[in-house]
Amino acid sequence: MSADKLIEGAVLVPRPVREHTLTELGMRSSVKEIPDPLERWGPGSSSLKPDGWWLSEGAFFDGPAWPINSYGELAAPQPTQSATCTAAFCIARGRLLAIVSPNNASEPAIWVNVACSRVRVATGGDGGVALNGDRWEIRVIRVSRLYRHMTQKGLRAPEVHEKFQTGQERSLLEEVAKAAQIDPGYTTVDPTPEAPPLGSGYNWLPQAALGGLYRLTRMGKPTSVTSLVDRELPVERQLAALREAEWVPRHIAAKVTEAIREHATPKLYRPTLPEERLVTPFMQIYLLGILNDQPATHPVSRYLWPSLTGGELSLDQGEQAVASRTVPEVRLARYSSPEDRGVGVDFGEANTVRNPRIYLTNRRLVVIAERDPTKIDDDRQWWGLHFREEWISELGITEKTVIKKAGIRQKEVGRDVTHAPYARLVLPAGTVNEISFPEATDGSAIAARVSEILGARVAATESTSATETKSGSRARRYRAVSGAVPYSLPLRLAMT
Repeated sequence: MSADKLIEGAVLVPRPVREHTLTELGMRSSVKEIPDPLERWGPGSSSLKPDGWWLSEGAFFDGPAWPINSYGELAAPQPTQSATCTAAFCIARGRLLAIVSPNNASEPAIWVNVACSRVRVATGGDGGVALNGDRWEIRVIRVSRLYRHMTQKGLRAPEVHEKFQTGQERSLLEEVAKAAQIDPGYTTVDPTPEAPPLGSGYNWLPQAALGGLYRLTRMGKPTSVTSLVDRELPVERQLAALREAEWVPRHIAAKVTEAIREHATPKLYRPTLPEERLVTPFMQIYLLGILNDQPATHPVSRYLWPSLTGGELSLDQGEQAVASRTVPEVRLARYSSPEDRGVGVDFGEANTVRNPRIYLTNRRLVVIAERDPTKIDDDRQWWGLHFREEWISELGITEKTVIKKAGIRQKEVGRDVTHAPYARLVLPAGTVNEISFPEATDGSAIAARVSEILGARVAATESTSATETKSGSRARRYRAVSGAVPYSLPLRLAMT
């Protein structure tokens, strides 16, 4: 949901949580369950400074609230009453944000977003305050004002400093009245339930053609979502099943294990994919694999990452090797969209590989490289990734020009021009991963061989683009590849 379209009302958020965001309400919380508007932490955050925060030692909520199920989806609203709670409030740009936190940490927190102009306030004989919205009420007592500011040194995470001032019921009411004069700048969206009632509607079915991976059937309809385990099982049974999935790379299994144990699995992601394609079962994209010298036997592992035998590429059934060669460098970069042909964002450690080697087969472009020996604590000595032919969406060559300057007037004294063949694939979210081979002596030959593998799918017409950089320029010559599918799994894989 976009920042200019938000739900107004209350949402039940499962606990315990760490830092958490809820885009439907345009809110986030700290570990201490103190609310903030998302704009304070996103792009352009420096322009938004909340008017203040308040805490109450006692709070009570009464009204309908939209529960969030374990998949991060909103279910139909349910009557909600809370007792023995605390509450935290933030007023920012005409909005009142609240988190009512039951003292029992196993009970869900109640998050509220509402325009201050739609809040009715009243005081009680006990010195408390009542805040009323559309069919809901929050009553609080013993209100303190919370003063917060952040400091940051270098690249370290910002530190939040806090102090309190008690007896601040009146200041809370005054700030609500003042903020009621400000347009919050969003359109209210009717929160139509996107999920079935709690406790029903989700079934995970094992897929024999994917080596036992689970596919989600939601409200009776198959989806593109997959999982390593049946997410409807109790946590301990999910963890036990994950331990038995020995084919999952250890660093990936560790992250999934932590998410399951901490109830921190991300919101259900259901992108639109071509028919008979499925999302990978991991919480993020792991294009690069850490490999040992034993060929993988699980079909999903072999499909997503290369496999080695004796330090050489292990071919799939029916696959044929076309060529192999060493290259001086491999660069992996991310781009915001297929139209973004600038410099991109490097993958980081992936670009420190040693002695990279390219393998071309009739099905994929593969790169195998040695890992930094100082970072190896097991038998996995190689990095590996591949661009399967069905994923490749663009082929091209980048010409990078670096202008050399000297003297006080920075007069141009020369130019270095290098060429790098590259291939691209598109992720389900629309972002792009690119692999390129800077300074490859036979760069044009590499591009030509990949083009031969893809055959008629490669566009006959070549396109160009140019991007200025601080030190020179980048020019591209590229051809689109038709019929490419986003990085994903097929419905069925050959068993080895």
